[in-house]
Amino acid sequence: MQKRIKAEREAKLKAAAEAAENGEAPADVPPADATPDMPANSPFNLPLELDSDDDFTPIPIKEKVKEFLNKNGKEQRLPEDIVNEAFRWRLNRNDCQNRGYVLDGYPKNYRQAKAIFIVTPDGAVKKQEGEEEPPANEEEAAEALKPKLHKNIYPESVILFNASDLKLKRRARELLKANREGCKKWDINVLEGKLTVYNSENAIALFRRDLMDLIKDTTIYPTMKFFQDNQTEVFEVEFDGEQFEMFESMRIYIERFGRPYNYLKSVNYLND
Repeated sequence: MQKRIKAEREAKLKAAAEAAENGEAPADVPPADATPDMPANSPFNLPLELDSDDDFTPIPIKEKVKEFLNKNGKEQRLPEDIVNEAFRWRLNRNDCQNRGYVLDGYPKNYRQAKAIFIVTPDGAVKKQEGEEEPPANEEEAAEALKPKLHKNIYPESVILFNASDLKLKRRARELLKANREGCKKWDINVLEGKLTVYNSENAIALFRRDLMDLIKDTTIYPTMKFFQDNQTEVFEVEFDGEQFEMFESMRIYIERFGRPYNYLKSVNYLND
């Protein structure tokens, strides 16, 4: 609104200058700090200076991303800690909080899921200057420092698609043959690399092997175990099923606690 007011005032100033050159009586020009049709001392009259970009508080995660890209270039992958922080920030926005969200392809492993959805306090809260030291309570202090779940961004539903590497490669060849838009990511060589990384961090066989080795403390936990550990029922879907049956079974699972309302048009309206 302030930009519109500023533009109107500049237009009136220009018109007044042209009128003065032609010897005409200039129209009244409102003062810089006044809104048209409102007194200058109105609480709704904000100074035009507030329209400056300098008055907006920068978003820390965006500043981190800009700093990294400026230093390393756009071709360099963002570090995992920055990506995790970006996900936490995005899931806390109003649209995700009120309409929900769908995460596809991230987190890719147990470590990333834990970093996004678990908050670990840095330490005890520092006392203010002049404030007396509160009495020490070991139980309360330990509870305050215990990692906690981000309940406001934690998903209600988690779906796992089960598919063998062979099925995924066959599907990738179909997409490449059909020359679909965006199918370059399904290039066999690219897919091979992705599958190798994913399997190294999620293969059940590796998890079982590490559990049997009680000496090592490097157990590889599959991503789904994080959600199961937090009492979330993970719904597994077989990749080779009929598309309608897959979507219908996922819908029933998601609506197991009732159909969510996300302020969008109803299903009946969309079906009509």
